[in-house]
Amino acid sequence: MSLQKELIENDILLSIFSKPHYNRSVFKLLKGLEGKKICYVTLNKTAANLESSLRMHRFKTNNLFFIDAVSKSKGLKNKDNAIFVSSPNSLQELSMAIKPVLACSHFDALLFDSLSTLKFSQTEEIEKFNREIINQVRAQGKQGIFTCLEEDSSLFT
Repeated sequence: MSLQKELIENDILLSIFSKPHYNRSVFKLLKGLEGKKICYVTLNKTAANLESSLRMHRFKTNNLFFIDAVSKSKGLKNKDNAIFVSSPNSLQELSMAIKPVLACSHFDALLFDSLSTLKFSQTEEIEKFNREIINQVRAQGKQGIFTCLEEDSSLFT
């Protein structure tokens, strides 16, 4: 089944990838979302690095907006197509960045990369955060794709 069809039937998806194929799998996911306006929440790579990698793979990035939890801690400068939050562990700050982005009508889908990065936070906090984001995605009539490493999947399923 194609990703587009899967998202019609299920507005929220958890994509579980093996570590050796993770980057390639995320690129494949993005290819499956081509033509959609995507808010890409990145917890482990800078928006600039992601854009560069995507362009190298001939992926058009003009429909992407980033919520970047890496660049600010590295002292990188803001980008027009990104919001920087202080760290992946700042769940409240992440939530406050995601909520208005979902509320605007500019985006069709939220791609959350990766839940595995959150495994260092308290389980109860992660569960609350995930529920909140999923509820926001659904309330706004958007689609959500959450990624996770296979080795961490038991924490999120």
